[in-house]
Amino acid sequence: MTSRPATPETVPSGADLAGTLRGWDDDALAHLLRTRPDLATPPPSSITAMATRAGSRASVTHALGQLDRPTLTVAETLAVMSTPSSPTSVRALTEALGFEADDGAARLLDRALALGSPEAISLVEGAREALASAPLGLGPPLRALGLRAADGWPTTKPAVTAALTGAPEPAKRMLTALMWGPAVGSFEHVPEPVHWLLGAKLLHRLSETQVVLPREVALALRGGRLVREVPTAAPLTEAPARGASTVAAEAARAGESVLRHLDQLTRAWAQDPPPVLRTGGVGVRDMRALAGMLGAEVEHAALIAELAGMLGLVGHHHGGDGSFWAPTAVGLEPEPDPVQGRWAQMVWTWLESARTPWLVGTRTDKGVLRAALAPDLQRSWAPQLRRRVLEALDRWPAGSAPDAAAVQEHLAWHTPRSAPPEATVAAVLAEAAALGLTGAGALSEPGRVLLAAEATPAAIAEAFAVGLPPLVEEMFIQGDLTGIVPGRPDPALARLLEATAQVESRGSAMTVRFTPDSVRAALDGGWLPEQILTDLGRFSRTGVPQPLEYLCMTPPAPTGSCGWAGPPRSCAPGRTGYSLRWWARRAWLTWGCGCWRPRWRWPRWGRRS
Repeated sequence: MTSRPATPETVPSGADLAGTLRGWDDDALAHLLRTRPDLATPPPSSITAMATRAGSRASVTHALGQLDRPTLTVAETLAVMSTPSSPTSVRALTEALGFEADDGAARLLDRALALGSPEAISLVEGAREALASAPLGLGPPLRALGLRAADGWPTTKPAVTAALTGAPEPAKRMLTALMWGPAVGSFEHVPEPVHWLLGAKLLHRLSETQVVLPREVALALRGGRLVREVPTAAPLTEAPARGASTVAAEAARAGESVLRHLDQLTRAWAQDPPPVLRTGGVGVRDMRALAGMLGAEVEHAALIAELAGMLGLVGHHHGGDGSFWAPTAVGLEPEPDPVQGRWAQMVWTWLESARTPWLVGTRTDKGVLRAALAPDLQRSWAPQLRRRVLEALDRWPAGSAPDAAAVQEHLAWHTPRSAPPEATVAAVLAEAAALGLTGAGALSEPGRVLLAAEATPAAIAEAFAVGLPPLVEEMFIQGDLTGIVPGRPDPALARLLEATAQVESRGSAMTVRFTPDSVRAALDGGWLPEQILTDLGRFSRTGVPQPLEYLCMTPPAPTGSCGWAGPPRSCAPGRTGYSLRWWARRAWLTWGCGCWRPRWRWPRWGRRS
């Protein structure tokens, strides 16, 4: 607890905030800078400069945005019950609110949002101005509306009771709705109950279609209670429960899937790099093509592209035809790190990134479509939002899967004035699910490790590895050219199947199918028939069926021309060597397919004259 010096029992008008701060000890000032870090950036030259900054409207508004609901309610009550020349006491606040206001008042004093002592406390002028519009859901006072209580406005409980004598029931219901806020009502055509309330001087007309309940009348209607009920703890709505094994399996599956999609993106953009838009980013057509290749929605393809940018796997490459998005040297590493290491790096980078992938496809205020990897997707608040959403999810019991509305309600209790919209919370939860930080809607164990204060990439990778199924180095190829891998394939087996077969299903086992198109794609990518058969025979426990041997050894049907299929990894930008085996395979395909006049198409990022 910080130590503030004793203050007088009255707070004079225009109390000097600088003088108050000068009387604080070092611990109290350090606590103030921790809770309001904007006061230290840039470092103030003196206590007077810091006090000026602390009393400014911008700094006070930001500080109010960090208060939880009970503390903010205490601040709004102070705005109603006190002035610098007429402070109130914490005991009076407690009686008006119906809950203990001591902690809330102490937080306001520690943050220099209020001045005085528990016996005589009032808000600083900046906080009073920031909360003046509608504290506690109350409307403007009579004086602000140009009215006088002496003109017959009921401002006491007996006067309001007398004014409502004989009121029609619809008028009473309408007045009850306005009593707790918002105090302004809008109508296309003013109904008869409103006319009755206007005649009884219970409502005031703001315009032809708007009426307002004056503050003094609302306070009289509420009696001695200023608020209905304020939860003193953040709500944790009941949520579905998931089993620990289900959560771990779903999280591991999602984590592996997103890493696989990143690999597919780098390979695809190495062969056919999309151009960079004039405003930066990737075009809509290229994103749709990426989504089709991944077999996913465009929103997920945008997330994969943004992740590739966050991790430095893709970047701008300039050539004779312009700029293109192509893999970097990092994205073309021939032997990537183990799955768990790559996943740990990915989620760590995502958590600290200022990128907002969920905004891809939305439009700016000027109607411009936001593109993936565009520079205008940077938001400084994104890292804090991600951490807040995951930490809110961690407040539920292990295995609980609350929806976005429940998480947003929890966040709104902590910061009512700066709570994120439900749609934004849902977008962050969707990204966390896609990355494997949640499984079946519940926070996974690796996700909890990521949020820990002492988290390290090694600890995160170790937690993710626990949920991964064991690797298998075998498969069963059947006569109909389908193959079954009974588990998670070894990296070498996964690369082989990725190049030579089409994946039909994934789960506890993976099913693939060898087709003429998939085999031709492998041959076009530089694989030799003998190498394919040797590798398949090494992994297959049932041997290689004869139809598959014929499919690999027999050249595919001629197509009339031979186009550029893209270089292998060793031919991409930033690499020095060229794959002789790939060039040899291209020559075999060219003449073996009957393509008597081959068409060589150089990639756009390396076109030769």
